[in-house]
Amino acid sequence: MMNIAFGAEYDGLHDIGECGYEWWYYDCVSEDSEFAVVLIIFRDIPMLPECIKERTLSPKKRGYYYDGISINVYHKKKKIAQKLLWSKKYQTVVNDATNSVHFQNNQIMYDSNIYSIYVDIEKGIDSRRIRFQANFVESNTYNNNQQHIDSSAHTWLAVAPVLSGECTLEIWEGESRKVHTMFNAHAYHDHNVGVLPVFHEFHSWYWGKVVCDFCTLVYYYVPQKPKQTLLQWACLFLRNSNTCLILRDVVVQEQECTISYMGLRYCKKMVLTGYSNNDAVELTILHNNLIENGPFYLRFASIATLKIDSTIFTDTHSIGEFFHAERLKSKIVQTFIALPWIEV
Repeated sequence: MMNIAFGAEYDGLHDIGECGYEWWYYDCVSEDSEFAVVLIIFRDIPMLPECIKERTLSPKKRGYYYDGISINVYHKKKKIAQKLLWSKKYQTVVNDATNSVHFQNNQIMYDSNIYSIYVDIEKGIDSRRIRFQANFVESNTYNNNQQHIDSSAHTWLAVAPVLSGECTLEIWEGESRKVHTMFNAHAYHDHNVGVLPVFHEFHSWYWGKVVCDFCTLVYYYVPQKPKQTLLQWACLFLRNSNTCLILRDVVVQEQECTISYMGLRYCKKMVLTGYSNNDAVELTILHNNLIENGPFYLRFASIATLKIDSTIFTDTHSIGEFFHAERLKSKIVQTFIALPWIEV
């Protein structure tokens, strides 16, 4: 079961109980697709082995919060820098008065439909320093009029699916600045909340977005698995009006399945169909560029073709993920996961 809601009013702090989690996700891709940045700030990192162990062994007694931040930087669909930090000492702080969330000196603030991001991190296995600043404008605000959220189920909040703005990215090696670039970007923000360890709620899911001149299409697909209910969901966020159109009769087909080098079985081609008003919608996604290829998680820089009625959009930008939550229970997988994370 999953709650789905829109709107910045849901973007504050939530009650995650004794063994839950919460994260704020942002991605941005330069308009020329040269650079991409994915940023996540966590309350209780659901993928961290230390957190998994405590929440599994003593789910009714929280010994620590495992908060943190991750940032991944990509250039030409290759990862060029990464920081993964977690802490039992420092917590992720949400300030309702300033509409901000921050971990240590890294902060995201929302004011007057503008998301301001400031990240400056030196610590980590990656010895380089990453500094990332952005101001993203939320051109449209959306609300699906969902008044009640079941606190016992995972909640996915599509807070700001359509953002645009300016970014500044710097990467330093010692005293030498190796990357310094400014670019305009498409951006996206969502927020996930759960009150149970994520592998108790899900086996796996696919998520993604496709951006074109007409709209942003966001999809969420949870395959039918044991103890997991099928979810096939997609929505069009129209660029020229303050409108979101949730598709009806959505069907997702997984095609051309393959296995990653870490043993994850996923589809290289996905076809999603549905209806928006009287228009037939067909989305074909080729998961042909793996920019993250881990033991439980894949991130795609995909090629997408969107067809709405008789109009075809091929000049699209697409980013997506495959999250295999069930794998988090594996001791071998936990060993691989622990390696790049640094405690601060």
